[in-house]
Amino acid sequence: MKYALFLGCTAPVRAQNYELATRHLLKFLGVGAVDLSFTCCGYPVEAASEEAATLMSARNLALAAKNSIDILTFCNACYGNLCKANYLLKNDDSTLNSINSRLATLGLQFSGTVRIRHLLEILTDEIGLGNLETKIKYPLKGRRLAAYYGCHYLKPSVYMNHHDHPDNPSSLDRLIELTGAESVSSEGSKKCCGGALLGIKQDLALAMSNEVLGDIEKSGIDAIVAICPFCGIMLDTCQSEIEERFDKRYGIPVLYLPQLIGLSIGLDSGKLGLQLNRVSLDAFLEGIG
Repeated sequence: MKYALFLGCTAPVRAQNYELATRHLLKFLGVGAVDLSFTCCGYPVEAASEEAATLMSARNLALAAKNSIDILTFCNACYGNLCKANYLLKNDDSTLNSINSRLATLGLQFSGTVRIRHLLEILTDEIGLGNLETKIKYPLKGRRLAAYYGCHYLKPSVYMNHHDHPDNPSSLDRLIELTGAESVSSEGSKKCCGGALLGIKQDLALAMSNEVLGDIEKSGIDAIVAICPFCGIMLDTCQSEIEERFDKRYGIPVLYLPQLIGLSIGLDSGKLGLQLNRVSLDAFLEGIG
């Protein structure tokens, strides 16, 4: 099993712990990760030009097709934009012809043969829950965790490849419970973190994350589990700033999915990048392994 690893723009710069944990978990599970010369998925420019965003995603899809390999991404925005472009190009001949005429100048062509898979899908569908369960070495019993899917993994659902319900997803919850932890539902888990607004309306973005953290805190959870680097940035990296701005004291750790799975199967904490998490994990890690 081998995939082209689509890092996106955010993780390599601001969520290196997510990338590190993903690479080591994939290696442990026997999933090959190939690095191609991918560029931005186009998400940051979509609001200004859907055509430009589609072209940027199409270039990456065409590059993967040229190398006869499917794409694995662990960023929700990248996943959503790649899936959207894939859908549009397969269902709109006018857009396809326009995009391919531009890709031809790069020696590329969109063929529609590449699958886009999120890390969450790889773990649940390709590796499989049964297979993962046999690898659990340190059950996380007694931990109460909040599954945070984020917006762009789930919606708009017409573009997506997975089978999760956009309003009532379950795959991340099942992976949490596979580790022996309890997946706790919360209204906050269904709300946007505000990450898409951070660069243009920081006050609003932080207020949105404050609302998420406030709702989740009421559920009495031990940590949040995220599957998107920007969600992690908002809820973990920005948590201290949110606390200061809104006079709160949350102290809620945020784990990326591969960090959670890696802990339960016994991967070294350094390989999982736990030292790069901003909110202290000391209390959560006590007694594990």
